[in-house]
Amino acid sequence: MEVVPTVEEAELESPDVDPEALEKGAIPVRNFYYLLCYAWNYLELGRPIPMPSGRCPNLANLFALVLARGIQHEIRRGIHREYIEEKEETPRIRGRLVIQDSMQRQSWNHGRMVCQFDELSHDVLPNQILLATGQRLLRDPKVTSKNRAALRDQLDWFHDVSPLALSSRHFRQVQVHRRSRTYRFLLSMCELLHRHHLPGEGDGGSNDLLLRRILDDEISLCHLFETFVRNFYDKHLPDCRVAGSQITWDGDGLDTVSKAHLPALLTDVTIDGPDTRIILDCKFYKNALKGGQRDDKVTGAHLYQLLAYLQNALRTFANWSEGQRPRGILLYPVVKQSFDFHYELLGFSIRVCTVNLNQPWEEIEDALIRVSDACNG
Repeated sequence: MEVVPTVEEAELESPDVDPEALEKGAIPVRNFYYLLCYAWNYLELGRPIPMPSGRCPNLANLFALVLARGIQHEIRRGIHREYIEEKEETPRIRGRLVIQDSMQRQSWNHGRMVCQFDELSHDVLPNQILLATGQRLLRDPKVTSKNRAALRDQLDWFHDVSPLALSSRHFRQVQVHRRSRTYRFLLSMCELLHRHHLPGEGDGGSNDLLLRRILDDEISLCHLFETFVRNFYDKHLPDCRVAGSQITWDGDGLDTVSKAHLPALLTDVTIDGPDTRIILDCKFYKNALKGGQRDDKVTGAHLYQLLAYLQNALRTFANWSEGQRPRGILLYPVVKQSFDFHYELLGFSIRVCTVNLNQPWEEIEDALIRVSDACNG
């Protein structure tokens, strides 16, 4: 029996949090990895899969190690295979005879026939995406030689997988069995890398341009942060129902056409607990507050949106008593500026606060728990 090569721990030495990242006010690679774990449900017993204990000075090295580890895990389980349709001229009848092709080739003169059949194969789109992404990382000059070697060892097991000129449409086409948690995580990681990776660009050292490009994409990061927060509370608040929810307007369109154009009220996170109801809206912006340095204000549009959720929620959730009026939270991720504001507006308790992603992960978890606890009083 062949032995699956392991990603050696000796190759993977890294502090939990990069002091240089903390000093510069950036999101440490370790924290970004755990954020992805929650957002993409790469969890074990409700907690993120531990980060590879490797030397990860930047996101490219982290992705190389995670990909190597993930492929190694799947090799032990059995690399993903799917049935693909094959057609070949063969002396042994298999599947369905293709009479027209056989006649054109006059295959019977050679004691053969053209057959069409399904065969299990490793040469399928999920594996092609992993291989193409791995090859891209091997060419990245920021990936260290040790991490590159660890990844190359695992990619050697994809010798029967065809190379792929990766494009965005491949991620829309790919399908993976729901039980394959590792594959789903790796493919999500590959898509994120494909969207933002520019091989060969760099300025040396541990300066992480890939992470910077991802963090500059506010639309993608807003969705990612929202999903992270929702899944985090779903795992850490077992007595609560945590989900995004649709709120019904306290009113309606006056005619069919008007009604059809009324926008939906969709919350990012609704926490429905035994003693409290929280509507939490997640925002991911470079500047959480608007205005000058001395007269910063809460962004009005964000506050108006949250108030609309709270006011209309009273109709949607009619079983709420006066003492169970929903509470509102606006939550912003930050790396430098922090604040925690409390308001009573239109009879609703509202908190506008931040979670600092530029600190050890355990402190981030504690801060998020305190955000939800503070609304129980």
